[in-house]
Amino acid sequence: MAFSHGPGYVKDKDGNRYYFKPQKGEKSAFSALFESIDDLNKKIGQLREDAKVPTNMEETIKIIEAYQRDPDFHPFTCRRNSNHTALVPHIENDLIVLKCHDCDYVQEFTNNAVIEKYKIIYEAEHKNQKYG
Repeated sequence: MAFSHGPGYVKDKDGNRYYFKPQKGEKSAFSALFESIDDLNKKIGQLREDAKVPTNMEETIKIIEAYQRDPDFHPFTCRRNSNHTALVPHIENDLIVLKCHDCDYVQEFTNNAVIEKYKIIYEAEHKNQKYG
């Protein structure tokens, strides 16, 4: 009795191994897996794009600095030691990162929504005034 590998499986040209040959319109498990990986890579790419600060990075840095100094808001702090001074924004590789000047801790800045909300509040309270 011969072992059947199921529909869609064919022997290789030497007749030694079976492999899956999808019928017209079918996808193999591997092609579905690769499509899933491609989707994940696209999502990761989008997350990296979202981490990049749109428009004017220098203005965003000034907004972050104003946010960090504002006593009405909790500043972004070092994850290693929250008693360290507030994190300071810098631009590295087209991304804004927050650095702790008390140790070597660095994190990517991904809180654009927080800063956008703060920008609206700041501009409403300080009409015609620049950040700083």
